[in-house]
Amino acid sequence: FITISVELLKSLADVAEQGNPDLRKAVANPRSRPVVKPDELELVLHLWLAGASYETIFAELPANRQSKRRPGLETWLQGVSEDSTWTDQFAKFYDFMSNCVEFFLPWVLRAARAVTEIAGQPERPWGEWALFAELGVDSTWAVQLIDGGAVTERAIAQQIGQRLDALVSNGEPTIEQFQQLLTDTMQDDLQNIEQVLRWFRQRGVSL
Repeated sequence: FITISVELLKSLADVAEQGNPDLRKAVANPRSRPVVKPDELELVLHLWLAGASYETIFAELPANRQSKRRPGLETWLQGVSEDSTWTDQFAKFYDFMSNCVEFFLPWVLRAARAVTEIAGQPERPWGEWALFAELGVDSTWAVQLIDGGAVTERAIAQQIGQRLDALVSNGEPTIEQFQQLLTDTMQDDLQNIEQVLRWFRQRGVSL
């Protein structure tokens, strides 16, 4: 999925529907200095699908980790009040993520589903992949948790989703299994545990 997504972003960077000039410039001119370089797309998508925040992904970009800007990146991320070029750089990164990853890539993946169906190509889970890119997770359960409003934090939804995928390859977990998994994951956050349990019960799972 990530490999295909990277190739789609690169090959379609200059189409009219792709509205981020940074990506277009990065692909057209290897000497440009985009906020995300083409060879960093895989890293960005990997972290995004793992539930990482914008700030975490931004901090992991090699150029940012090696930068000599002042204040240092970690200091700036902690909320330093002084003016910094990091602010402009992060604004460009935010635009890249919201436009390219959360909007354009899901749009392309959904379009690919229609095209491959017409062409009779081997079926891939294009619709599911589109949701993964849109929501920033790579688990069907995590998508359900976020889409159903049960969990708002992507990293938590991803963690629960991955554990559910490992627990049940097919079908549904029992209410006891689900509750134990939530307790292990969310620990003492009783209010949110109850909220997620309520969502699970409302899905019609037999007690």
